Amino acid sequence: MRSRILFITRCLQPAHGGMQRYTRTLFEELKSRQDISLRVTGFAGKNFFLHFFFIRAFFSCLFFRGEYIHIGDVVLSPLLPLIWLFRPGIKRSITVFGLDLKYAPFFYQNILRFCLPFAGKTVAISRATAKEAENRGASAEAITVIPCPISGFPSGEKLMNKNDINLSEPKFLIFGRQIKRKGTVWFLQEVFPLVLEKYPEARLKIAGSGPEMNAIKDAAGNFGQANISILGDLAEHEKIEQFCANDIFLMPCIPVRNDMEGFGITCLEAAISGLPVVAAELEGVKDAVLAGETGFFFEPVNPASALEAIEKTLNYSWDPDKIREACMKNFSAGKIVDLYLTQVFEI
Repeated sequence: MRSRILFITRCLQPAHGGMQRYTRTLFEELKSRQDISLRVTGFAGKNFFLHFFFIRAFFSCLFFRGEYIHIGDVVLSPLLPLIWLFRPGIKRSITVFGLDLKYAPFFYQNILRFCLPFAGKTVAISRATAKEAENRGASAEAITVIPCPISGFPSGEKLMNKNDINLSEPKFLIFGRQIKRKGTVWFLQEVFPLVLEKYPEARLKIAGSGPEMNAIKDAAGNFGQANISILGDLAEHEKIEQFCANDIFLMPCIPVRNDMEGFGITCLEAAISGLPVVAAELEGVKDAVLAGETGFFFEPVNPASALEAIEKTLNYSWDPDKIREACMKNFSAGKIVDLYLTQVFEI
């Protein structure tokens, strides 16, 4: 008899945030498994209607005839004590991310501290996220770290052939939602001038959108157009082309109060394309890069350390196929779901 799982999530919107991509990949992979029966109560609407979804989710829990109920993120954590009270025989679990744990309002933090202890299993997407969950009442014994999965990128033979790095004209890429913690402005102000001293013909492409874009454009104005390009948002095929056309993907995150980088899924997207990563060794990013296999770290908010890591990466002998293989070995969707089935649902 197949094990029955109820998956409750508010993150089925057609968006490209890390939480949505994680949820969508987990959902699709669980749905494809023949050894489980998956039922989903999902929400893809606007937050204004979220309280109606919560009521629907509660009744789904109340009438579910199965063994496991998994909650997709901590905004829905108030379901946990209700499941414990009204359905005490069902196993309860929840996935916790970064920003949803760090959200600042006092009443919200108190809700988390009350609700998280009711989870039989708490899945954290990184070691940093696990620590934040423990600080908010999740039992250390109940926490298991399962990183973000990577899927949906083309097979190796469809990727562009990457040539050896041209050290006289290295090409760098920063991609993602441009918010303060991503560190793009810091990199432009503190690190890129050092890079240009060593590599005057270096080119940096910045892709994505967000509230920091005006500050990014202001900082980029200090450099010539030959050195910096602002690309804006990219379609999926354009993103893959950029990953394949550049020499290093940069993730220069900085610490920001009441915010955190829960994982850093764009590091996986770069690695699955065969592109080495240089990233700040900060928060959840520490679990998204395999040092010496998919890239190198630098000390956060340290320009000299960042430059050293960039030089090390430029002069390292990279094999794009091996970068991709290391990424798939550790972060494939199949492996991540296997961890859910064995460590969370204990199937």
